[in-house]
Amino acid sequence: MSDGLAGSGDRVERGREESGGVLGRIPRRTVLKSAVLGVGLHGFSARAAAQSDSTAGFVDVLSADPSNYPSILVNVSVDTDAGRNGNLSREDFQITEAGVEKAIQSFRFTSASADIVFLFDDTGSMDGEIADMQAGVKGLTDEIEAAGIDARYSLVTFKDSVETDLEFTDDASALKSRTDRLTASAGGDGPEDNFDAIVRALGLDFRPEAQKIVVDITDSVSHYRGDGSGVSDYTIDEVQTMVEESGVAYVAVAPATTAPESSKRALAERTGGLWMEIRSADFSRILERIERLVVTTYVVEYLTDTAPNESNDLTVTVTDPDRGTGSDETTVDVPSGKVDRDALVRSTGDTRAFYEMAVTGEMRLGENSDPKDAEFPDSVEGSTAIGSVAGGGTDGLRFSGEVTNVRVGGPAEFEIDGESVGGDTVESMNTIAISSTEDRRAYYDVRASDRIYPGERADVEKMESPEPFPGSEVTGSVAERGTDEFYFTGRIDHFSLDGPADVSVNGERVDPSEVTSDDESDSNGGDDSGGGELDDELRIVSTADERAFYEITVDGEIEPGDRANLTGADYPDSVEGRTASGSVAKGGIDSFRFSGEILDVRLDGPADVLVNGDRYTSGGA
Repeated sequence: MSDGLAGSGDRVERGREESGGVLGRIPRRTVLKSAVLGVGLHGFSARAAAQSDSTAGFVDVLSADPSNYPSILVNVSVDTDAGRNGNLSREDFQITEAGVEKAIQSFRFTSASADIVFLFDDTGSMDGEIADMQAGVKGLTDEIEAAGIDARYSLVTFKDSVETDLEFTDDASALKSRTDRLTASAGGDGPEDNFDAIVRALGLDFRPEAQKIVVDITDSVSHYRGDGSGVSDYTIDEVQTMVEESGVAYVAVAPATTAPESSKRALAERTGGLWMEIRSADFSRILERIERLVVTTYVVEYLTDTAPNESNDLTVTVTDPDRGTGSDETTVDVPSGKVDRDALVRSTGDTRAFYEMAVTGEMRLGENSDPKDAEFPDSVEGSTAIGSVAGGGTDGLRFSGEVTNVRVGGPAEFEIDGESVGGDTVESMNTIAISSTEDRRAYYDVRASDRIYPGERADVEKMESPEPFPGSEVTGSVAERGTDEFYFTGRIDHFSLDGPADVSVNGERVDPSEVTSDDESDSNGGDDSGGGELDDELRIVSTADERAFYEITVDGEIEPGDRANLTGADYPDSVEGRTASGSVAKGGIDSFRFSGEILDVRLDGPADVLVNGDRYTSGGA
């Protein structure tokens, strides 16, 4: 068996010989994950490692949960007769944070329960591993059931989308049945929507007193926001924060890659979790550690003085009637802020309404959010929620901090923490309408500095836009006195019109030449000498699931735009001299700024090359 331990690079201190090896100081969060999974610490047992970190060898701090900050719930295992039998009292425990003794707010002994979520990558590439993983999960649930442990199970599967196959249940047979039905199929490109699956798992209905465990089984890295695919709503930094805030024990059964933006091994290391190599993972030792975790746990609550986004040392000292005094140490890590505020967006008409809501803290999708495979998926970009509601529907949001702005396009209303808001808080999005004035067709291209959404009179199905909604650009046409209308945020950076049509912005008719902002520079030719300002934009837009590779050379200068993926991507884009190269896949867009003329385009795969919004050339599948 090949195991990986998150945090294994920590310095070894106070080493001593035991069981033929040297035991050192192991981070407390690491010991928790090892206790849950029963995975050896570089060949030594989790129990021995825990003993080496405690003064008398019988006290083990399993976790310090800050999810109810400023209250901290400390889970402590006391491996003595009195400890295992629940015979210790509040007076036998002492909590010290940063050298200062803290008052114990609550204290209880519990046969703690376990809520376990299995995340399964069921793409075609898992065909060689899925049977072994199914057998491991089924065998584990058999043993947990036989041991009488109070456990609940949930199953979430993912490809480039996420499905909750089974909500939490204490019926182990239901999990086995769902797991049996899993088959490896499809999947497209290598990365999968794993980060969004983790976030889905964190949002499940865990019991407050249960030990929360997420076991993530995959043979691939994850998509992430900004990788050019448009698949994921999250970065690894955001997922790390959510895992740490939730108090979940995260376990990755995944490949050995440590790609910093997309690896589950990297995520396990960053959260103090546990990583096991998928092709040699051994499930046989899990039960013993789960049983130990759930039957000998004391939950001690105190109020921390640690500020958000900071950490402090925590010591738990226990006085046992037979063993004397023992202690163990950990670190209290307080997240940047508690996500404890609610927003509700409610449709008030039959047509679809789009919204953007920005806050100073953290933003998360809540109830009823539309998945990424929906026609108009809801998403979070940084601290901004982007979504839509229609036909009386609602979207729920969770956030921290203050609301900085709310923009709405269409019939909808907002509630913040149960109170209706409007007026100064809610701002209507801008609109642009293109109306045909004759029977012959007029063609248009609109590009905004921020986002564009379809209005009530936009014929989305007939458009040939370079981006899905919501994007920053839309291309279409109108004829026979028809009208296309759009909402947009920011300003109009580019507008072109070919054919007979009127243009209105925010209900006011404007000259087509005056639609863009005054400071726009939108040259089609650039500087013939091969230098000058980089006024022209080059976009490479994926038109199918298959990855397309490109190499484009200009006679002037070229530099990456805001959509180029220069680092972290599996296929990074680059600029060398006057040549840009890279790749796009499944809705991805790369952009560059350049001057001069395009000398050569080499395109292998399904993609369009656009210059200032106009199609320059296309590649097939």
